[in-house]
Amino acid sequence: MSTFFAMRALLFAGEMLVASALIMALASMVSFDNAASRRHLVWLVAFAVLLLLPVLAAFAPSAVRLAMAAPDFPVAPAPNAILTVLPPADSGPAFFSVVNLALAASALWLTGVCMIALRCLVAAIGLRALHRRSVAQDFGDLASVEQRSTLRISSAEESCGPVTWGFLRPVILLPKSSVFWPRERLELVLRHEMAHVRRHDSLAQTLTLVACALYWPNPLVWLGARAMRRDAEMAADDAVLTAGARPSAYAGELLQLASEFRARRVSPAMAISMAAPSALEARVKSVLAPTQQRSGVTKMDVLKIACAGFLATTALLLARPSLAQDTPPAASSAAATLSTPPVIAAPPAPPAPAESATPSAPPAPPAPVVNARAPMQPADAMSADGPDDANVQVREDVRTVNGREMRRVRMIVTRAKLQAREAIARARPEIEKAIAEAKVSEQADQAVKDAQPQIDEAMKDVGPEIDRALAAARAELAKANLDVKIRVRVDEALKRAEVRLQAREADRKESAQKVRSEDSEDTDAQDDK
Repeated sequence: MSTFFAMRALLFAGEMLVASALIMALASMVSFDNAASRRHLVWLVAFAVLLLLPVLAAFAPSAVRLAMAAPDFPVAPAPNAILTVLPPADSGPAFFSVVNLALAASALWLTGVCMIALRCLVAAIGLRALHRRSVAQDFGDLASVEQRSTLRISSAEESCGPVTWGFLRPVILLPKSSVFWPRERLELVLRHEMAHVRRHDSLAQTLTLVACALYWPNPLVWLGARAMRRDAEMAADDAVLTAGARPSAYAGELLQLASEFRARRVSPAMAISMAAPSALEARVKSVLAPTQQRSGVTKMDVLKIACAGFLATTALLLARPSLAQDTPPAASSAAATLSTPPVIAAPPAPPAPAESATPSAPPAPPAPVVNARAPMQPADAMSADGPDDANVQVREDVRTVNGREMRRVRMIVTRAKLQAREAIARARPEIEKAIAEAKVSEQADQAVKDAQPQIDEAMKDVGPEIDRALAAARAELAKANLDVKIRVRVDEALKRAEVRLQAREADRKESAQKVRSEDSEDTDAQDDK
């Protein structure tokens, strides 16, 4: 693990802990509503924000940025850039370095998460065992149980009180003694448990457990989860009272159930127990309070609380600081000691070719090279103290810079020089070729300009002959066109004459055949006589 990654992990963990504390404090301040259902919704939105905040923080940019020196990738800072460089992270003993601290914190956090997950696993196995030791039950006309839930009766002698768990296929488990309960108690218990099913309290409690596992070092998260379970029970009690139950009778049933199943209760990790004594006093006071609001949650309440959660999430995402690796230590330390950056000598311009018609300017002398190892001193210091004092000051300034960082600076300068020289060497043939082509084109243009009078004079002499040749060509073309037209007309006349001759030949043959037929008829007539 690198130092930069360790610092980012520690910063992210600190941000999440501070954000969770702020969200829980805000939810506790907002959840002073008189209606338990609205208080439960506030806590639910708060825990949903806790679950979404790490995911959004991994992708959303932050407005506050802290820059850290990059020891492995030296990158020159942009001009006029204002960077906040953090102090060295590995100062102090190696045992207390940032990397070791991040590893220890990660191991501790993972240990807590695994312990909470193990606790939930044990609770799930216990509920599975209770389900196997129970039987399905149908109370006939008590149709308070919906079709998507399952009602079961425990067959064990030592059974727990009424509990509900599951959100895909909710299960309502009643104790073995419930078959002997009065009808009024059974009706109140089923209405209470079905209120949990309709409100999806099992799913909300599962999400709360996930948030508690992620933010387990924060005690405010555990207090918020406890308050959320208490408000869920109060909201279910309000649903029972709204359905028509008498508050005194229902409060008596709560006390009776709590006294019967005080020693036999399941873990609140995965199930919701009606007889849990943790918030019994507050529940009884809420049931008997005449001014308690027992209305449910409206769509407008959901919209307002969800918008408040969205605004809180956006504010926390924008206000959190982020750590970036933008400023290398070489550039940051050198900027503190060097008054001016090192200047790289510019390579001389390529000489003009010898065939150029115009004299070329002499190449510019190379720029003076400033030694990268020695920072430049002000002019007044050089003149006041003399060369010896200036050299001593230079050597003292050079010693203040770390040797490794100075070697990296010299390496960057040397690499830049080599790259510039290679680029100039590669571009030199193209430059010379372009200059030669430009020279040839200039010579050709000049030759055309010089020969323009001769071209005009030759055109004057040849112009009449060209006109006569064109006139003769036009006459020949007209004659050829006339011959073609005459030939076409002659061919058409010959075709018409041939058609007429063929018609006359056909008429002649037809008349001769008629004469022969008439002669044969006359001969036959004479023979008959």
